[in-house]
Amino acid sequence: MVVAFAVAALVFAAPVQLGEVHEEGVIPLVAAILDAEPRTTVDVTINSPGGRVDVGLAVIGLMEMAQREKMVRFRCHAGDIVASMATVIFAQCDERRAQKNTRFLIHPVWVVTRGNGDQLREAAKRLDFLTHVLYSIISERTGYPVVSIHARAAGDWWFNTREAVRIGLVNRAN
Repeated sequence: MVVAFAVAALVFAAPVQLGEVHEEGVIPLVAAILDAEPRTTVDVTINSPGGRVDVGLAVIGLMEMAQREKMVRFRCHAGDIVASMATVIFAQCDERRAQKNTRFLIHPVWVVTRGNGDQLREAAKRLDFLTHVLYSIISERTGYPVVSIHARAAGDWWFNTREAVRIGLVNRAN
């Protein structure tokens, strides 16, 4: 009886929760990625307003490494909101599920900064570059053209699960 319970606990492990994308917020997901056995599936529930681009790109890099080197799959479940950097992390998942009322957000990278004209122009170039990197990740994972993402997300592009299915971001609506 105890042995059967232990096996059931391994099969039905609780999904990793991802909230705000910052150093502390991604620790459970990073731990799950690093601890994942080869050829397993990591379940992740994302309910997030987004967060830091540098932290999100580090998480995506770890996910790519696990997908490539250990054949780990990521099954992600969208909560009420998957916004900003969390949308890009969600796109990196192999299987992407969403509730019918999930709200998604894609927008250009932004930052609060200060400096002289030359420094601000340089900061704008870096922001444009990072925005294109993030949109390219979404495009590669969904098949939705990067030029269309740039056009739709020139401001804040909020959309629902139905549209997320249409653009290939969600492959299963609950």
